[in-house]
Amino acid sequence: MTVQKQLKALEIGTTDIKGGAATVSWNLKNRLSQLGYDVSMIVGYKRSHDPKVREIFYNSFEFRIRRKLAYLFSNDISLMPGKRIINWPEFQAADIIHAHNLHSNFFNLKALPEISNLKPFVWTLHDMWPLTGHPAHAFDCPHWIGGEKCTCDLPNSLPKHLWNNTRHLWQIKNDAYRNSRLNLVVPSLWLKQKVEKSMLRGHPLHLIYNGVDTEIFKPGSKPAIRQKLGLPMNKKIVLFSSKNGLNNIWKGGNYVEKLVKTVPRDAYFIILGGNSREKGHFPNTKYINYIADEKTLAEFYAASDIFLYPSIADNCPLSVLEAMACGLPILAFATGGIPELVEHRVNGYVANYKDETDLANGFKELINLDEEKLNELGSSSRKKAVEKFSAEQMVENYLKLYFKLIEQWQ
Repeated sequence: MTVQKQLKALEIGTTDIKGGAATVSWNLKNRLSQLGYDVSMIVGYKRSHDPKVREIFYNSFEFRIRRKLAYLFSNDISLMPGKRIINWPEFQAADIIHAHNLHSNFFNLKALPEISNLKPFVWTLHDMWPLTGHPAHAFDCPHWIGGEKCTCDLPNSLPKHLWNNTRHLWQIKNDAYRNSRLNLVVPSLWLKQKVEKSMLRGHPLHLIYNGVDTEIFKPGSKPAIRQKLGLPMNKKIVLFSSKNGLNNIWKGGNYVEKLVKTVPRDAYFIILGGNSREKGHFPNTKYINYIADEKTLAEFYAASDIFLYPSIADNCPLSVLEAMACGLPILAFATGGIPELVEHRVNGYVANYKDETDLANGFKELINLDEEKLNELGSSSRKKAVEKFSAEQMVENYLKLYFKLIEQWQ
């Protein structure tokens, strides 16, 4: 890909690194910068040392007070000052604004109409939070569409709130969207269909799948990598990866725990992102703490035979794409955009949603496959990742959208 035009872009998000949405925006920023484009970021919580990333509140006294009020009033979208970034040089210089996650007490959605009418504005939706009163995923709750009090806004729902304030928050969002000039991006057909039923319907809507670096995430020599990582050479290795490991119920940690307890002797589990103190020690199981380095993470994928991902709420998960790019068959539930990534018995096994029996059947089926058949499924995963879900394709699609919107802007 060659640079043909000049471009200055500003990305806005909850944080710059850590988490799926942050990883997408971070990788997009870095790849655009490598191509010669000028990209800055404004975030609520800065975790990197990148000089092109600016934090909104700098952990100031004002921010701490507002954050406590936001928690008390269960309102993380309209209690922060929202228009200050308009006068910042990063905003003033930008040709286009690209927002990602806007929750978690750093952005005032009431400022969205003014901000989105000053510059071309792209908003990538990474979950259902923009569509609901508050929850990032509505599950089977029917009330998220029309502004009723959501029964899906439970104490353990994300982002965390003190009490159910979904009706009021839904109205704030609806009022803001009505007067905003938005260009929406979704990374799955599943979320596209949700948007078309929501209060965001009517705004231009684009499908751009998430992408991963298929030169970092790629198959390797299993024996050599296993020897390097100290993993068993003669067992089938099943990898599960999530923040907080088995304690992460959103990513299906409870389902994984049940499978771990019944693992056959010739199989071996790696729990990535957790430790044995969570649920106790299980035989044939290795716990690995969170891995930030992509190359090290890719080695654990490449050393494994199966990627287990029984998430109960998801969109276009990067961990599934990373595992596919490393040539692994995927075992997952049919939820969110996962069926768009994993084809049943083509590059994995897609179990019926929350069906423990079907998940166990899928596990037995995959673990009992011979090496040739596992490699066949893994090759299909790799092929699909390279053809549809590479970082290069994602960046190219966003660039096309950026230049189109800039050209059309009046």
